[in-house]
Amino acid sequence: MNYAILGATSGIGEALARLLARQGHNVGITGRRTDRLQKIQEDLSQDRDSSPDYGIGDVYIQTMDVTQTEKAWDAMLALEAAMGHIDVCVLNAGISNYQGSHTAEVEAKVIQTNAVGFASLFQRMFDRFEQQGWGHLVGISSVAGLIGYYDSAAYCASKAFVSNYMQGYRQRARRSKALLYVTDVRPGYIATPMTEGKRNMFWVVSAEDAAKHLYNAIRKKKARAYIPPRWMFAGWILRYAPAWLTDRL
Repeated sequence: MNYAILGATSGIGEALARLLARQGHNVGITGRRTDRLQKIQEDLSQDRDSSPDYGIGDVYIQTMDVTQTEKAWDAMLALEAAMGHIDVCVLNAGISNYQGSHTAEVEAKVIQTNAVGFASLFQRMFDRFEQQGWGHLVGISSVAGLIGYYDSAAYCASKAFVSNYMQGYRQRARRSKALLYVTDVRPGYIATPMTEGKRNMFWVVSAEDAAKHLYNAIRKKKARAYIPPRWMFAGWILRYAPAWLTDRL
């Protein structure tokens, strides 16, 4: 299988890339930091050289900034050409503003990255997969998308957009003649650079454990998956809780 992971320089994306390659899959990884992409590629190449019987897949790298939508699509096509084809595309690129700032510039960047950049690549990859005749799109939203939160309103809103956007495309996939799948992955608190220093976190899992849950959801072609799975129950409560309660969180 050929996997493309958009936003793989750290956190869940990096952990998933390493897991997939060690499972024997070919992996294309993207991100803004070329040096990090090269480091991941070198690490996995060394693993393959030291354990030739282990069956580590090939790793392809492509620098990409999803906020530059046209250039990002050109980068996506270049990655596809290098790999030959893509079977599964994981859209993981995203940022948070929880540490800080509620300025218009910061919130616009969160929305441009998490919503606009996501939608541009998702829609084009959906069309690409439909032309190909098959494909699996996996989007990383968040439990945070179930409600708004005073300290990260733009982030929560952008992740709600991601989930609703994918639901619409999952309906399109079911109406398509191509063999298409769409998976909405909703992580809770993951120990990544994005959450470093954040207080009051619970049910925290490592990026490596999150990647295992994510890989399982992909293999099972789930429509929706929570990481870790216990968040499904909390998510149900958050979605149906009355406003007088959620507004006091």
